[in-house]
Amino acid sequence: MDKQAGVESVSGVLTFLSFVVLLNTFIPSSLVVSVELIKTIHAKYIGWDHDMRNPKGEGATALTSTLVEELGQVKYLFSDKTGTLTQNLMEFRKCSVNGCVYSSAEFGSSANVLSTVTSINTTNNYNNGNDDDDDAKGLRVESTSSQAEDCRVYGLDQLRLCGHDASTPEAAFILAMALCHTVVCESDAASPNLVQYNADSPDEAALVRSANSLGFRFLGRTNRKEHMKIETARMEYDVLYVLAFNSNRKRMSVIVRDRQTNAIRLICKGADCVILDRCTHFGSQTKGTIETHLKDFAGEGLRTLCYADRIWVLSGDKVETAVEIGRSCRVISKDMVEMHLEGTTVPAMAKSLVTLASTPTLKPRALIIDGFSLSFALMPSNRQNFLAFATQCAAVIVCRMSPLQKALVVELVKDGVGC
Repeated sequence: MDKQAGVESVSGVLTFLSFVVLLNTFIPSSLVVSVELIKTIHAKYIGWDHDMRNPKGEGATALTSTLVEELGQVKYLFSDKTGTLTQNLMEFRKCSVNGCVYSSAEFGSSANVLSTVTSINTTNNYNNGNDDDDDAKGLRVESTSSQAEDCRVYGLDQLRLCGHDASTPEAAFILAMALCHTVVCESDAASPNLVQYNADSPDEAALVRSANSLGFRFLGRTNRKEHMKIETARMEYDVLYVLAFNSNRKRMSVIVRDRQTNAIRLICKGADCVILDRCTHFGSQTKGTIETHLKDFAGEGLRTLCYADRIWVLSGDKVETAVEIGRSCRVISKDMVEMHLEGTTVPAMAKSLVTLASTPTLKPRALIIDGFSLSFALMPSNRQNFLAFATQCAAVIVCRMSPLQKALVVELVKDGVGC
């Protein structure tokens, strides 16, 4: 009897375990309903959380409730910066030109990611290349930490007023913003004054719109010409060459010719590391100040961009006429050292290049050469030395030259400098 009772007990245990194995996948329907209800309420709590609202008061949106229970299993979180942790909103807020900072009135402290543009002009008296220059001309960036005490801050309205004078560095800076880009201009036939700018990158459109608000209105391109209206005047520039931005060059360059003065202007914009490396006439102290200011701006969370330009005047006039025109339009400034490059033979030109290049000076150089001497400077044995010396000068004036020589000079700069 005891043996039979033991067998029945074992059989009961085995039967119970068998049913557990067979029915382990079955769960009560009430449990499913309860779990789904909890997930839905949890998702609603995410949307109600005030700590997860943006500055506009919009709360977070839970697009699904099936992944809520997995949040507690997260150990590592990987996130992109631009557009995720920060808002990729490109607006022109502040610029630095010729030692002065021009800032929009609503520019706050540091939380927002904003567009900051700095200007480096390598054409005339915007920078004198002197290490002891107390004004740190050429580039000045305002910062909240180590900003120079003499750095003056003005509003963008003041920048617009300074831009009315074409001889000022402020005008050259706004002109660079209005010319160095690949923006496409679209206007409505019914409202021709309303212009829409379309660009591959939002920063280009923002800069062109800013130039428009500062008085330099880009009207569009037709047949390799850029049309622009400056307050009361209309200007046209021939686009000679455009080098688009890429990750290797880290800059964009455009070569344009002013149809009124026949001056050729090279404009570059890009990362500070590549732009500053090409400003060879800068003193070490000036360049160090620029780098310090750029570092301060980066610490504020600002996105920075540097502009630089250089003017080459290619003229058919006499040397005296070309030099006088260069002085009147301030391509040649009073603090520049005028260097006349002359040579009647290839060896004589080579000797002149060595002599002028080795002449010590702390001031910016202005190179002046006529078409006859240019023919020897463009010989294969002198081309690279001529290019190296010319690119170290703040201004270059070539006069009495043929159309073929003009094309050769432009081609030499495009191929040799890699601008």
